[in-house]
Amino acid sequence: MTSVKWQPNGENFAVGAFEMLRLCDKTGWSHSFDKPECGSVLALSWSADGTTVAGAGGNGAVIFGSIVDRAINHGSMEAVLDENNKINVTDILHELNEDLDFRERVVNMSLQFGFLIVCTTAQTYIYNTQAQSWTSPFVFDIKDSVYTIV
Repeated sequence: MTSVKWQPNGENFAVGAFEMLRLCDKTGWSHSFDKPECGSVLALSWSADGTTVAGAGGNGAVIFGSIVDRAINHGSMEAVLDENNKINVTDILHELNEDLDFRERVVNMSLQFGFLIVCTTAQTYIYNTQAQSWTSPFVFDIKDSVYTIV
């Protein structure tokens, strides 16, 4: 290994080595593996919101990785972030499938207690999952990155 860097929220860390970039969770479980042609990954740095990691290769190349395909579940509902700004919500019990598009990159999301909370780089959206009203969430602006939703 030539470099290791924790995500700002402490949930994941990136590991760099000779032509290798790996993403692991806080328990050490590997979730992603890539073989960039950049020589040894000598330095790693996360974006402030923790969604993108950049690496400096020994041959002068700069590599980037983004966290996608995040999924959260609660009861009969599942929300999957399949792109930087698109979440697919599925309710198996009510046979509902909804795509939610956002202007900015999704930084964090939570699905608990009858609400889907989505934080982007500039706003927070709160959806009432019991009312299943996906067209009119409560929206407010934020100034800093959201690391934790409780």
